[in-house]
Amino acid sequence: MDSLDTEDDLDAVLIASGFGGFNVIMGFISLFVSMAIIFCTSIFSYAMTSMECELSLTNAERGTLNGMVYFGMIAGATFWALISDNLGRRPVIILSHIGDAIFGNILALSQNFPTMCVCKFLSGLCICGGYSSFLTYLAEVHSSSKRTPMMFLCGFMLNIASGILPIMALIILPSDFKLGNDKFSYASWQLFLTLGTIPSIIVAIGFGFMPESPKFDIHHGKNARAMNTLKKIQYLNGKRGQELPDITLYKMEKARFDFKGMVNAVKKHHLIALANLVVIEVCILMCQNTIRLWQPTFVQIARQQMENVTFCGVVQELNRPKPTPTTVAPNMTNVNAEQVCKSNVKASAYLGNLYICILCFDGFLIAMLLAGHYDVVKMLVGMTIISSLITIAFLLAESYLGVLTVLGLYLCVEYVSAMAVNNLAVHYFPTIVRTTFLSIIQFSGRFGSLVGNHLLPQLMGLGCYYVIGWLIASDITTVLASLLLPKPQKRQVVMI
Repeated sequence: MDSLDTEDDLDAVLIASGFGGFNVIMGFISLFVSMAIIFCTSIFSYAMTSMECELSLTNAERGTLNGMVYFGMIAGATFWALISDNLGRRPVIILSHIGDAIFGNILALSQNFPTMCVCKFLSGLCICGGYSSFLTYLAEVHSSSKRTPMMFLCGFMLNIASGILPIMALIILPSDFKLGNDKFSYASWQLFLTLGTIPSIIVAIGFGFMPESPKFDIHHGKNARAMNTLKKIQYLNGKRGQELPDITLYKMEKARFDFKGMVNAVKKHHLIALANLVVIEVCILMCQNTIRLWQPTFVQIARQQMENVTFCGVVQELNRPKPTPTTVAPNMTNVNAEQVCKSNVKASAYLGNLYICILCFDGFLIAMLLAGHYDVVKMLVGMTIISSLITIAFLLAESYLGVLTVLGLYLCVEYVSAMAVNNLAVHYFPTIVRTTFLSIIQFSGRFGSLVGNHLLPQLMGLGCYYVIGWLIASDITTVLASLLLPKPQKRQVVMI
């Protein structure tokens, strides 16, 4: 078995292809991919502020609904990864977003808690493949010098997507819009869920016009198609008529994909990196996604208190028993005709969430500007230490604005840390197993998110200090695992 190092050659081609129109298109698509994954995971946490009385949701049920999407992601991660590394990044991105749009619309029409859980599971099962494959695609169509900024751009788009949600909620959820009868109803929060599927539809249609990843084609011996793709990229970037470098690209015509090739491509340092990145991803996403999905509920309760608001006070309020519902879903029996619980959602209730998103936006913009000047591992360690300090600040905030500011800063540094992990993943692993390993890492992160959404209600029941201790313990574990990461080595393409 011979091996051929082609990373420098592929970088040379991508650099010669230029940076311009194609990369702008990729940035534009990354916004809708980010909206699709954020809407899939977070949109229900906003809808619950409008529908919680109707379904009389307990803290455990809220956690279950938030966690079902991650359960689906866990179930689908390996399947989509193998499909992506066998059939290509492009078909997985298209099919998974189509599936998310279908089940998202069924979710919007659902009338009871069990059906919603099933639909959230199926949406998560679909969307996970598209997002992982897109991150791989984004990395593979950029040279090593542009890869880190583009990966952080994707994280920046996640922040924009997170800011769009409260704006949508502010416009749609306070509305009295409602259709239907006693057997079937369609209210404003269901319209909110329906509109949340539009980004997935746009991504599925948009990627129908995009080429396959040239690196994927090269590793599967489709060199002619890869060169055509690179020439199209060169054309879109405004470098028409210029010759691409004469490189060793065609030496890879005999390369083929199989399980043996995947195994042979993986070395000891890859496995060490994978193990540490799995631990880091679990710790970061367990805390980040859990706090992010509970953010609208935290903000709503803090706004109701307004004066002398503290994080511990918000947690204490969440532990109070819920009143019986005012209105009852069609599948439920109204045993209490007296109106006790009323949702009473106002547009101003979502301004706090928008403020948090603006903080995340500004912080991530600064991180993007610094990304190309600092080592990613050092940035990850630094962000995690800052996260611990911000976590302690939860105990010091004693106003509505203070609690919101701490929440926003915490989520900001956690976003940056999560994108740093994705950036490390695409640098550490060979192309032939990149999506598979990236999916394993994201699989572990989603498992952490699932655990976090079930663990947080239990910790809140014990008190806010247990929540703070959990967040800090996760940060300490992240720092230790980051310091154990090996240095990235030059990748090779296996030839048999």
